[in-house]
Amino acid sequence: YGLSVEQGRRTRDGEAVAGADEALTYAALHQAADRLAAALGDLGGDRLVGLMVDTGPRLAAGLLGILAAGGAFVPLHPGQPEERLRFVIRDGGLALLVTESGHLERARRLVDGEGSPVRIICLDELPAGPRRRGAPPLPPEALAWVIYTSGSTGRPKGVAVTHASAVAMLRWSRDFFGLGPVIIMGVVDGPSLQRLRADAGRLSVRQTVHVARQIAEAMRFAHNAGVPHRDLSASNVLLTRS
Repeated sequence: YGLSVEQGRRTRDGEAVAGADEALTYAALHQAADRLAAALGDLGGDRLVGLMVDTGPRLAAGLLGILAAGGAFVPLHPGQPEERLRFVIRDGGLALLVTESGHLERARRLVDGEGSPVRIICLDELPAGPRRRGAPPLPPEALAWVIYTSGSTGRPKGVAVTHASAVAMLRWSRDFFGLGPVIIMGVVDGPSLQRLRADAGRLSVRQTVHVARQIAEAMRFAHNAGVPHRDLSASNVLLTRS
């Protein structure tokens, strides 16, 4: 979160993240993140918060807002079966769930009947103010996120990533991929560990993250950025313009 804020101070009006129908500047992205952080309050580190929103610019605002509040995000893809989503909520001991209006009813069904009450926050219905500015100081070993495995070989397991590990990966990603003006994220099947980490890394080095829900959108982004279509695949690819 701090790396993204530092970049935002340098390029306030620069495009940070873009989807098929929406784009956010660094200023707008951090305003949305700060509003969510204010709604969440001070989470104090290692507090897991579910994040169930569609792939797009709002996803970036959600994960940054949770980090700004001192929490660790747990992505819950809206397209996954409710049985799996309930398992993750229960196994992670989630008491907070961030979603958006399009998935609000489903979120309520997911937490209904859970042993402990789960508070739901609707990301696109937050008031314009107040906003929280800045993240609380956290030790490097504090959790940044927990991603659950597919469970294809058994029960899904949570993979925990600390801030120290995340920053090390982001700095490597920045050095490896360089500082080209355009980064395209072709997302075709929802958020995963690699995609979320790459999103955050590019937001720290003045690179636009283009988020595509379908491969056709990724191809259109690639065409507009001058990236050859041969660099695309049907899975998930990072596309750069040198």
